[in-house]
Amino acid sequence: MKLRCLIVLCSLLPAVACHAASADKAVPAEAPADVSVRLVTAAVGDDVKPGDPRITQTRNWLVQVKKATGEEDEAIAAACMRLSGYLYDVTKIRVSPLEVLEMLAKHAPAGKPLNETTSRYFELRAKKHLGHSEAMAALAGK
Repeated sequence: MKLRCLIVLCSLLPAVACHAASADKAVPAEAPADVSVRLVTAAVGDDVKPGDPRITQTRNWLVQVKKATGEEDEAIAAACMRLSGYLYDVTKIRVSPLEVLEMLAKHAPAGKPLNETTSRYFELRAKKHLGHSEAMAALAGK
């Protein structure tokens, strides 16, 4: 009896292994939320809880930038991370990827590539040594 049970269990192992392998390849149901969580986590340097309002704000900014530029969430997040890192490398100024995303959400012109707006922001932050709010005001033309 025990031997039969063992044989049945052993025969199920390949099916369980295939199911587990396919579960690893599953795509998250809500990719923008995943990008939002990763951006917030990178900005705060720690894990964030699912209900954190920064995730909702980040998701809203991603939607705004995506609508204005036509870029995908991953490309937007990558541009934010790149500029944040580059500003630190060049100036040793800590610029959050969320600051970059906020700037893009508020100042990325429709139909224009992201790099035009990020280049202007870099110029204001690195070359003119403006803080985030000052750079935002300058981009707004104030």
